Amino acid sequence: MDDCLSGSSKLTEFKALQLELKQLLQRGGMTLHKWCTNLSPTTAQEELLLDRNSEEIQVKSLGMIWNSVSDTFTYKYNANLNHSYTKRDVLSQDHPHLRSIWTSRSCHFQS
Repeated sequence: MDDCLSGSSKLTEFKALQLELKQLLQRGGMTLHKWCTNLSPTTAQEELLLDRNSEEIQVKSLGMIWNSVSDTFTYKYNANLNHSYTKRDVLSQDHPHLRSIWTSRSCHFQS
């Protein structure tokens, strides 16, 4: 693991968490070499790595994107919207709600 996501709503808790994480990593022979925060630059001081001039600051971690301004996480998903699904594709899926529809009603087919 090379990423860690954590947080705190209070500065004192944040500093304690940061110190604890640094000490834990040092015991394993590793160092915390970068971290990001959405605290004000005067509060975070020397270790602030975010560009505060940017309107929307985004950091990628653990497959998600963290927006430090809105303090929200998003992720990208590429859906194949060009694929046209056939009736066979839909019916071959094992969906419990579809199964209950087909088994609870009698179906009559006419040619």
